[in-house]
Amino acid sequence: MAADAFRIPYWDWALGQQGEEFPDIFTTPLATVIGPDGNQQTIPNPLYQYQFHPASSSDFESPWAQMNTTLRCPTSHAFDAESQQQMVRAHYMTYRRGIHDGVAKAFSSATYNAFASELEIHHGTVHFLAGCMDPYAGHFWDTEYSAFDPIFMIVHANADRLMAMYQAAHPNNWVEPKNSGETGNFWIPNFSNLHADLPMPPFWKDGQNFYTPNDIRNVSVLGYAYPETQYWLYPTTEYWRMAVNESIARYYSPSARGTLTALSDMGSSSTTHLLADTTFTDWIIKTKTPVLDLPSKFYVVFSFVGLPSPEKSIEVGTWTRQTTGRRDTQARSHYSVNRNRRSYAHNQPDLENTISLTSSLLDQVMAGNLKSLSAADVVPYLTKHLTWQVITGKDLIQGKMQDITVEVLSTEVRIPDDPTQALEYSSHSTPYPEVTDKQ
Repeated sequence: MAADAFRIPYWDWALGQQGEEFPDIFTTPLATVIGPDGNQQTIPNPLYQYQFHPASSSDFESPWAQMNTTLRCPTSHAFDAESQQQMVRAHYMTYRRGIHDGVAKAFSSATYNAFASELEIHHGTVHFLAGCMDPYAGHFWDTEYSAFDPIFMIVHANADRLMAMYQAAHPNNWVEPKNSGETGNFWIPNFSNLHADLPMPPFWKDGQNFYTPNDIRNVSVLGYAYPETQYWLYPTTEYWRMAVNESIARYYSPSARGTLTALSDMGSSSTTHLLADTTFTDWIIKTKTPVLDLPSKFYVVFSFVGLPSPEKSIEVGTWTRQTTGRRDTQARSHYSVNRNRRSYAHNQPDLENTISLTSSLLDQVMAGNLKSLSAADVVPYLTKHLTWQVITGKDLIQGKMQDITVEVLSTEVRIPDDPTQALEYSSHSTPYPEVTDKQ
């Protein structure tokens, strides 16, 4: 049967500079396919946009009700707005290394919840770069409308694949209890307790029960697999897990690994100091902010100012948050929600994120603007050049944007000789509060 051979494609947006540019198949209006008669024919590209029949003010809110097709980085929110596909391409080229390094950091997470939170952030950056936010948001940026964009499933299939790979590599790590906070939806109220036995409507397991996270701990339960999760191709489970870990190390190691290894192989006397005894200093930005009353959507742009000239700047990373934040079911009483809210505010840790700086610092070393990755060189450099800006977007429901704490840390990391082995991170990180204290 045709259904037995059906495949859902995924786009690996996390490959970074190892991968391709933003795929042409997403940005060209027409596509050439093999028709039912076996001959080539040209059709409207179904991955280019979705056409509403038409959009209706009774179904959609403004400005979406006046757009009859999905738009990416639109020219405006008027009825005749157009997508700016070249802007999408340019955004991806700008952000793809940061996305890759963020996913690499996620794969080093000690818990499933930490991995999922990191992956959520970097998948959100893909929504941002393909949808845009300012001055005009496209459908793919807005959580409540993004599924109408034809690339939605292709993007999320890869997120599912990355999660399946983490599960395969860390079989003992799984969903830990947490509070939903203000990220509730139609089915799950804000400030609900989430856990591995929680039913997940509307996904029916049978006629009476919904699936729970524990039911689907392995995606094969749902009748599908990814190239890396076909455990039956290996003689033992141990061999399979080794293969998964090798794939993670090969494709999702931080980009600094490839740069430093290449420089080491070249043997240049001007760069050997960057990698001493196969060890280098890794630099990250750690951000956190109180979780309550945040805007449902925002992004923070981190830059080096004054480069390459005093009036210029170079973007080095983003922190993206993208939630619905306003579709909490009304099934709970006002008293119940407020009680849960107070408990959540008391017990919930801050919203956190990490952004890799090492590759951007290496760029500056190669450009002659920075001597090395040592703290003696990097700390004064970052104190002078690192800055950030919070953007919430004029078209979005605003929350109270509380203070964001930004901290710079370094960690010593060893690169194994075998490229299929994961990087070895020191358990100790050194903070440098002086970099950001005055900002």
